[in-house]
Amino acid sequence: MDPIKSTSNTRVKRLTKLLRDAKARRQEGVWVTEGVRLAEEVIASGLEIESAYVVQDWSGERNLAFSAALKAQGITPTILAKGVFREVSDTSQPQGVALIVKTPVYAQESVLGLAGPLVILDRIRDPGNL
Repeated sequence: MDPIKSTSNTRVKRLTKLLRDAKARRQEGVWVTEGVRLAEEVIASGLEIESAYVVQDWSGERNLAFSAALKAQGITPTILAKGVFREVSDTSQPQGVALIVKTPVYAQESVLGLAGPLVILDRIRDPGNL
């Protein structure tokens, strides 16, 4: 697959909007993660991944294992040219991977019935500080 080389591509525009606009993420019922470690955690968690984006020439043993894990779930990553990924990325040092993940919805009964401690967070302004 050829890499997307334009930020005016509809998939790139959507990814950019979701990365920068919390209201858009809430409306669509998705969230976006960037970086290899977070992406690996999402895959390991079993959350539903809607789409994946990787930078062109994304290589290395860890990255290839990650790509194989995506393919095992039936997800073919969209490849972005390096400049496009850098432009879209919300981080100063992009790691070359971003995932759009469907926000899980849980029934109150199933959550309250779980064993162990339960932490409920409401209106967190800066999740990074959590």
